[in-house]
Formats: sequence, structure tokens, C-alpha cells
Amino acid sequence: MYGLNVKRRSLGSGASLCSDLTLQLLSHYHGGKMVIVTDRPVGLLSGVKKQWFKKMRRLQVERSKTLNADRVKRIIEQITFMQNCSFSTKSPNDLLEADVTFATYQDLVLTPPDCSALYITLDLPKEVQHILTAWMPRNSEVVLYEQR
Repeated sequence: MYGLNVKRRSLGSGASLCSDLTLQLLSHYHGGKMVIVTDRPVGLLSGVKKQWFKKMRRLQVERSKTLNADRVKRIIEQITFMQNCSFSTKSPNDLLEADVTFATYQDLVLTPPDCSALYITLDLPKEVQHILTAWMPRNSEVVLYEQR
């Protein structure tokens, strides 16, 4: 994982992986394609989308309360991204089709993803992590979630 920005995250007590992933995805929304490695892609996608829509609704309420033009512009950009963002649990064959892809590491080892952010939500051996990050451009972000 040479040349990549590797971050480790641990969830505090009472923190939800879905809500934390939602915030991480939103903080990286100008960066490009994102991949989440999990052992249950469909279940995690469902939870993240629920948090996604909840956050989008909060932003819409905040936008309606805000008078600052610069802040309104930033909120509108973020809401627009959230409305247009595509999610998928389909195994990537060659190129990533969706903005955010949820997949198992077995699917991604066959075709390492070319993405700007990779979120690993389970413990994987270092060798597998290196295979998964093989095609990532320099200075891409890898977030490793530490297991409790």
C-alpha cells in the first residue's frame, strides 16, 4: 500500500458502521469512485442508504434554515451529489460502474478496483489488502475499520 493514504478507524461504543461510512463517503464526495469491502454487501448497502437518506433530509432542512449564500451553495452541492450518487452490490468485472460499490474481498481480488477510496470493514491479511489496493492511484485513501 505504498503511496496511499492509509487511515485506521475504530467505532466507539454505540457508534454504527453504517452511519460512520455515510459520513466518510460524504467527506470524500469530490474524489471519485469508492469501494466498500464487506462480508455482507447487500445488508451494509441497505443500512448505508437508510443513513444516506436521513442525512440528505437533514441537509435539506438545514438548507431551508440557512441565509448565508456561501453555505447554501455548499449544501446544495452536497445534496445534488447525494441525489445523483449511484450504489451497487454487483461484482465489478473490469471497471466500476457505480459511484459507491459494496463487494466482498473475494470478488475484488479477481479484479482489483481502480478507485480513489477503499473502505475495508473486516480483518483481512496484509497480502489481500495489497492485492485490493494494487490498481489504486497514488495518494488514494484506504480506510481500515478496526474490529472490536
